[in-house]
Amino acid sequence: MLWLPLILSLMSFPILTFGQSIKYVSDLDQSLNIKTVLLAPLVDNISGIYATPLNEALKNSIEASHQWETKPLDKSALMSPEEFEASPSAVKSAAKKSTADALIAGRISRGPNGVTIKLTLFSCVDGLPIGSETLNNYPGFEIADLKIQTSNLMKLLRGKLPYHGLVMSRKGQLVTLNIGAGAGIRPGFEATVIQVFKINRHPKFGFIVSTDNLTLGKIQINKVDEYLSFGTITSERETNVIASGSKVSFGNTVQYPNSNVMSDGKLITNLNDRADNQLAFGDKPREWLPETPPTFGKIGLMAGLGTYTISNGLTTGAVSGNSLATPSIHLNGELWMSPRWALGVTLRDYLFSVANGLSSSTPSTLSASFAETALHVNYNFLLTDDFFGPKFQTGVGYSTMSTYIDNSAPTAFESTTYSGLFIHLGGALPLGTGEEKFPFIIGGHLNYFLSPRQAEAPTNSGNAGNTQVNSFAITCEKRYSERVNLRGELLFDSMSTNFSGTGSRAIPSSSSSQSFTTFAGGVDFLF
Repeated sequence: MLWLPLILSLMSFPILTFGQSIKYVSDLDQSLNIKTVLLAPLVDNISGIYATPLNEALKNSIEASHQWETKPLDKSALMSPEEFEASPSAVKSAAKKSTADALIAGRISRGPNGVTIKLTLFSCVDGLPIGSETLNNYPGFEIADLKIQTSNLMKLLRGKLPYHGLVMSRKGQLVTLNIGAGAGIRPGFEATVIQVFKINRHPKFGFIVSTDNLTLGKIQINKVDEYLSFGTITSERETNVIASGSKVSFGNTVQYPNSNVMSDGKLITNLNDRADNQLAFGDKPREWLPETPPTFGKIGLMAGLGTYTISNGLTTGAVSGNSLATPSIHLNGELWMSPRWALGVTLRDYLFSVANGLSSSTPSTLSASFAETALHVNYNFLLTDDFFGPKFQTGVGYSTMSTYIDNSAPTAFESTTYSGLFIHLGGALPLGTGEEKFPFIIGGHLNYFLSPRQAEAPTNSGNAGNTQVNSFAITCEKRYSERVNLRGELLFDSMSTNFSGTGSRAIPSSSSSQSFTTFAGGVDFLF
């Protein structure tokens, strides 16, 4: 009966050869397919102060990609990250209770040098770690900042997988992938379809060091949504070998300039004949190094020109004056204590003169000056992960605004000082396209004073009441270099007070108001 196996083998051969296409199936490859993730609660050394909010940030970061579904870990399977690392069976046991493909566990430690966060991704098939990422001694302690760092750490941990996405469906040569523009995929990209047939692990810690892959085919990306991409299969090993669940990888390729090739296809052998020879070479070539971005703060110096108006309501009528050309100097500074918190200072000085509008009062022209000193603390609401990107600001501060005007006989205008706490509201919106990241930044701010105080000299108009002070500005910045911005501001300031009683003025006053409109331009130095 030795001929029977031979006959059976010959009968089965046409089925494999001429029937359905050969399917490449690997249990090892399937073990790396991740669609559902168990989240073990993060642990810390400060009674959950960091662990609780960062748990939510970690979950949001995972779900933001729309590739993985998250599930909470069953309470009966709770263990520390170190216990999961030491016991693959504990990982597999936790997975059986919740039917998940992977498990993420992490620890947060606050020490004298900063905060350390470690996240580890485990495979629920064999219980072994796929990869681990650690943020060591991060100097920031704010929870909002650490949420951003946790999200960034999760993105790095996802990159430990030997692939970027999965094929969700196939119809003919058209396929849909579960990765899109949110992960940086663009139309025209080429994806390699792979199958993992060998995993190389670290001999001591067990996480994946590298993998040996089999290339199944290529996909050209035609259309991209935020979380999905659509492409066409351009090649594959066998008909229909690329199927739902196949892994795709967007490998990095090296691009070389073609500036050494002329229009007729000949190579340029002389470097001085290159189109960029004036930039790359010359009599005194110097090595170019990129500038480090500013991280500490900025100082701004501006010169301004504007108008000033003052008006006093008197019992005998009214007196007013103005200056149509009011020069000024502005000094602004910010100290960035963290990406969220900033300490600022504003100094302004104006010099001008106004006509004495009071009948029979001398002299006819009065010299005047205005000075403001303000300190404020601001909190930045960053709309992206970039500190120099779009943001909203809110804060509190204290300001003193003093106007000195020469005395006249009888008194036309009093010198005044307004001071008090203010609420700061502001924002910035970068604009621009092309090679420059943010060539223009438009913004503005409003300082609204809470119960400001008013004082007068040399005499007073009475008891000050219903005092109001407001300051508003529209700003525009031009990015000149990594550490220099050109800046323009249009500022509006108003101060007003109503008086009761007689006061010590020779001619009693019932109200006083002042306003500035200033356009200033200058430069900000970032350091």
